[in-house]
Amino acid sequence: MNLQIALGIAVIILLVSSYSRMVKRRKTVQKLANRIGFYYMHNKAELKQLLRGFKIHSSRGTVYNIIQGHRSHVTWTVFECKWLFNTNSQPVHYLVVLAQLSRIDLPEFHLSPQRLKDMGGVDITFEDNPEFSQRYFLKAHDEEGVRALFNPKVLEYFQHHPEDVYVEASGDKFVYYCEKMLDTSEFLHFLEDAEQALDLFRPSMKA
Repeated sequence: MNLQIALGIAVIILLVSSYSRMVKRRKTVQKLANRIGFYYMHNKAELKQLLRGFKIHSSRGTVYNIIQGHRSHVTWTVFECKWLFNTNSQPVHYLVVLAQLSRIDLPEFHLSPQRLKDMGGVDITFEDNPEFSQRYFLKAHDEEGVRALFNPKVLEYFQHHPEDVYVEASGDKFVYYCEKMLDTSEFLHFLEDAEQALDLFRPSMKA
């Protein structure tokens, strides 16, 4: 067997193995959706339309394993996202939770780890909680409105959160995500994290 044939066989084996893992992961997510009363979404275009205007939305990103359902009068969508920044880079994976709220108008903001502050914009800092400001970069057009939204319990939550997370909000949408390919067994826990964070914002929300 010459080298070219051997390489061809190796590539085929890798592709088959990758596809098998993808199918197994999708089936596990579908089972999770059934277990918690959600359903598996096949309409990616609908989700991308909901995310338009958010930084997690990009033509370079692919969304998959989308599940959606209702909990505590909120429509929740959980999905995986893969970004390919250029053809020579490894893909970056995210687990994303989107909450669609009723009768709420959130000021637009973007919260990200401080290591990404070179993305531009002015960092909104909190003198009463320098630990939060050292860890996170908060950007918004309506600084006064966003300062009011980030009450002491919200600041404390993110200050002590074990993972670096991202949060975006605008109008009736709240997006919570992490830059990591989590095991499917952690999806529900991450959804519950997003619910907890949203609940902490609620006392400061305006209809």
